[in-house]
Formats: sequence, C-alpha cells, structure tokens
Amino acid sequence: MRRSSGRVFAIGGLAAGLAAALVAVLAALAAPTPTVSQATAADITVRVSRQADGSRCFTVGGVAATRTCVSGLQPNEIRYASTGSAIGGLAGLAVRAVILKLSHKGTVWATLGEGTFYAAVPSGHRLRALVKVLANGRRQTVRA
Repeated sequence: MRRSSGRVFAIGGLAAGLAAALVAVLAALAAPTPTVSQATAADITVRVSRQADGSRCFTVGGVAATRTCVSGLQPNEIRYASTGSAIGGLAGLAVRAVILKLSHKGTVWATLGEGTFYAAVPSGHRLRALVKVLANGRRQTVRA
C-alpha cells in the first residue's frame, strides 16, 4: 500500500510540474515583445537646398532643428545630422536603406526617398551607429 501511494505522489508531482511549465511557456508566448517603433517619424522633415557653390545643405526638423552642408556626396555615401530625438540626412544614389542601431538593442529603419532619409530616435535610446545598405547588397556600418 505504501509503495503505490508513493508512486501516486511521484506521478502527481510530475504532472503538476509539467502543468506549471506549460503555463509558464504559454504566458511567455502571449506576452508582448518590446519593439522600437518609428511612430513619431512623421513629425520629422529633411529640407534640402542647393547653394551657389554647388553644395547642398539639409535641415533636419522636429523638436529641435539642425542644419548641415555637404559638397560632393558620393553614390555610396551618407551624410547625416542628429537632433537627439531625430536623425536625417542625405543618401547617395547607391544607398538602398539606412538602419539605425540604438542603445538597448534597438533598431529602426529610416524612411528613405528622393536622396534623403529620416527617422525618430525613441526616447530612452541613443544612436550608436548607422548601417547603410548599398545597391549591391553590401552593408557598411558608420559609427555615430
């Protein structure tokens, strides 16, 4: 009698442990995963103007604005400016995408069009690096 009751407790304990593990796994799968979004990127603008000497100046707008001038942008080059909460700049013709690498393992893809790019830097994150994706598929990292 004692032997069978010990087995019942052992099997009951094993079943309870498996049920607890299953509940923990299901809870983890149902939990929302933290993501970095570009929700405020719509508030950012990049204005470009051509100067008499042939250089192009761009202003990254948003909460605070910053202005930078560039001469001789190569096809695989990017030039950027950051306001802390936003980043924007110019991209050469061979640049197909710009990816922001942020602190806390965050990543944001910049909006790219007509030779300019921009993205919001979510609060609580800092820009660590930019990755430019070239037309040939090669990626090059630019430290911020």
